[in-house]
Amino acid sequence: MGQYVVGTAVVLAGGQSVRMGQDKSMIPLGDKRMIERVLDKVGEVCSELIVVTGKGYDLEWLKALYNIQQVEDVEIGAGPLCGLYSGLLASTNEFNFVVGCDMPFLNTSLVKWLLSEAGSNDVVAGVVNGEKQTLHAVYSKNCIQAIRTLLSSERTSLKSLLEQVKTRLVPETELKIRDPELRSFYNINTSIDLFNAQKFLGGLI
Repeated sequence: MGQYVVGTAVVLAGGQSVRMGQDKSMIPLGDKRMIERVLDKVGEVCSELIVVTGKGYDLEWLKALYNIQQVEDVEIGAGPLCGLYSGLLASTNEFNFVVGCDMPFLNTSLVKWLLSEAGSNDVVAGVVNGEKQTLHAVYSKNCIQAIRTLLSSERTSLKSLLEQVKTRLVPETELKIRDPELRSFYNINTSIDLFNAQKFLGGLI
């Protein structure tokens, strides 16, 4: 247990991807499914693992492999913000590393560091190529009320949340100290992304 930090990992696995034409979490990558690769990494850092899914999603096979808590979205069609909200409500820890199920190259050193940087912040998120990495970030349970307000006004952007709470944005220079190639932030949205991920895995890139 000594390797764990005080924090929860929340993996967002909403279901069918329009661009991929299938559930991304179930896509094989090497000898494991995508979500297994994510859980392997966050499981090295956090003692509590939460997987947020859509309604009626069967994860019994995954529960047989990992000590996870499955949480269903409290609303339908509200996107990642609702998934974040559902995960934070279920979490028993103040700080939560939240990540999409399509980011299989997580760096445990970076995850630990982001959690350690939370402090008095509500959100700690990296900025890569000028984009805020909202689905590879640390969120405090203090965000719950702000998310509730956003959802009630039908504002479902994660970036809108960052404007409402105390946020620390981490520049690339700091991220690269722990993940020089920033591969942690590689997410798989298309068949080309998947092809490149397979090459990453094989050491061909």
